Amino acid sequence: MSAKKQSPLYEAPGRSGMRLVSEFSLPLERRLLGFVVAVDLFLIALHIVTGATLPAIPRLLNISFDFSLAETFGYGKWIAIIVLLLAAYRHRRLAILPSMAAVFTLMLLDDSLQIHERLGAERVEVLNLGATSWAKAQDIGEILVWGLMAALVLPIIAIGFVRSNAQGRRIGVVLVALIGLYAVFGGIIDVLHQPFTALPYGIQIADLLEDGGEMIVGSLILAHVAALSRHLRRAPPR
Repeated sequence: MSAKKQSPLYEAPGRSGMRLVSEFSLPLERRLLGFVVAVDLFLIALHIVTGATLPAIPRLLNISFDFSLAETFGYGKWIAIIVLLLAAYRHRRLAILPSMAAVFTLMLLDDSLQIHERLGAERVEVLNLGATSWAKAQDIGEILVWGLMAALVLPIIAIGFVRSNAQGRRIGVVLVALIGLYAVFGGIIDVLHQPFTALPYGIQIADLLEDGGEMIVGSLILAHVAALSRHLRRAPPR
């Protein structure tokens, strides 16, 4: 729905404190969503076309490579999300907003600096991890690092929830759910590359599912946060 119209997500709950699932809709800046998804699809198409016509996909056009066009565009999404959340917090003092901005900052750092990949490789060496039928040793190491990162992130989110009102907690639930959807592609599909190796073009398909899925979900998060920020900045200050 348009950000100009208030969504049930942002309204105060009824007397019962409950909200019907049928009342829920995810506020989105649809024009922004259309633009960023169009860019995503264009970059994915470049990846596919060059992969099908060239001996190797140029690094700049490979959506799986750090600081490629697609990855750099993704970094821009995270930065925009962080800025929008902090801008909304200046107008509406909901503790969940800076908490989630901190989470997205960590995601930006992990994405751009390859934190979980590098630390995962170290875990493989230190713990002498081996591959399994469903995951490579590197993937197992990365899972361990994600667990450590989650241990850092959860207290930040918890503080935001505890210090926010009902509206802030609803906002937090939606953002956490969207991050969970992102993790499905960035985490679960990432570590399941191993089973794809037996399929024709299996690795390429897995890469497209992982990185393409991350790109689209990142755009969805940006469009939602843009709508959220606009709504909170237009609402009476509190």
